[in-house]
Amino acid sequence: MTPLPYSSDVELFSRPWWFARLREATVVFVITVVVWIYADARLTEQKTFTATVELTPAAGYVVEPPLRRSVTFTLSGSRAGLETFRDKLAQGLVRLPIEVGPKSRLPLKDLLADNAAIVKAGLTAVSTVPEVLDVQADKVISVADVPIELDSKGATLGDVTIVPATTAIQVPQKAWKEIQDRLATQGKKPSLKTALQDLTKETPGAKVRRADLAIVAAIEGVPVSVEAKSVTATVAIRQRAAVKSFTVTVRALVPPVWAAADNTTWPDLVLEGKNGSSEWLKTINVSGSTTDLEKLKPEDIVAFFVLREQHKNRSETFDQEKVLFTFPEGLALQVENPVPTVEFRLRKRTEVPTPP
Repeated sequence: MTPLPYSSDVELFSRPWWFARLREATVVFVITVVVWIYADARLTEQKTFTATVELTPAAGYVVEPPLRRSVTFTLSGSRAGLETFRDKLAQGLVRLPIEVGPKSRLPLKDLLADNAAIVKAGLTAVSTVPEVLDVQADKVISVADVPIELDSKGATLGDVTIVPATTAIQVPQKAWKEIQDRLATQGKKPSLKTALQDLTKETPGAKVRRADLAIVAAIEGVPVSVEAKSVTATVAIRQRAAVKSFTVTVRALVPPVWAAADNTTWPDLVLEGKNGSSEWLKTINVSGSTTDLEKLKPEDIVAFFVLREQHKNRSETFDQEKVLFTFPEGLALQVENPVPTVEFRLRKRTEVPTPP
């Protein structure tokens, strides 16, 4: 084949001239595409994104809320990779899970560097806001031989037999200590309860057997994992319970360290009820034998709730706590469900009171 003549040697706008022009244009196009592809692959850009990371507990841990945190991060990489990541993020196809274990301060940039979506797009985390995630995780522990009690209403009871009488539970470690401390203020130890049984229609003097009773998987409102699935309870019915209403004033029990002479926590705080002073007045129904109820006076009932360290840090929202009750020794009485709660908050005192 005879090669095409150089373009300057051919007649302008002739067929050989057009072929020469086309060959030159093709070469330029190919080189341009190669350079563009190379530049896109090799030259990096940066783009900032805002997304939500999801905190997931490592095996044997639980994570305290909030479990979803909004974060801002800058990624670097090719334009195509950044655009792909942007599109998938907008479509909700990108998940940013972060596993939380014993560490309470997590370097966000390092964690994002291992994210599957970021790695797949060929991107690198450059910076994050915040730089560190502060999280609270609690180790889950096993506790053996936790007693199980029958929760009942409508009758006073004699002997109660529960099979099995105890079971093992799994519970967050810090929560378990908090449960123990809270019950210690009432002179009690942690125990599980069955689902509430109504014994109102049972005959006094009879022995009643209830099988396959569910166990409430919580102690003092804290969820726990219970090994036993159900229990059987055999109870002796003494007499049908009477019920009497009382109005009581609820008081706050503060941690002993707050009351120390060199501690300024309590003097610097103001306790506010959600409904003002009426928050501290509660009407309760007390059940027990007629004899015990006749002996009980309103001033004999001690009603209180427990303040804890975490209540100090939530002045913008109201916390809720169950009201606890104690009765005079020797009286077999209990507060009927629903047990009242109080809603409150602790805020900084604007004016520190003058010491007495």
